[in-house]
Amino acid sequence: MEPLVKSKTPPMKASELWRCKPAVLLCIRRPGCIMCRAEAHQLYAKKPIFDALGIQMFAVLHEHIESEVNDFWPRYWGGVVILDRTMGFFKALGGGNYLKTSSYQDFYSIHGPLQTIDVQKQWE
Repeated sequence: MEPLVKSKTPPMKASELWRCKPAVLLCIRRPGCIMCRAEAHQLYAKKPIFDALGIQMFAVLHEHIESEVNDFWPRYWGGVVILDRTMGFFKALGGGNYLKTSSYQDFYSIHGPLQTIDVQKQWE
């Protein structure tokens, strides 16, 4: 993994991120995804809490699409952004496969439960 900031930092092992201090790693597949951006923004808004607890925050990207990264940082995530160029970190989290969820599950996780209508009662 390597920082996306234009620095001369060589690639490193993921374990180096939490070697000295605990860390929260937000794994983002596509920094241009609206839901990924929302998750990043919501988590980064809690940065003062993590700072008070001495916990570092990193966003780990699966893909590096320059225009998406430039829009993602610092607008949705103001902290350190790291690229997993070899996708080794992502593979370690599930072999490179992501949990399959429906759009409804994604919507529910962001917006909460939808109001349900009892159809049978409407027809009585």
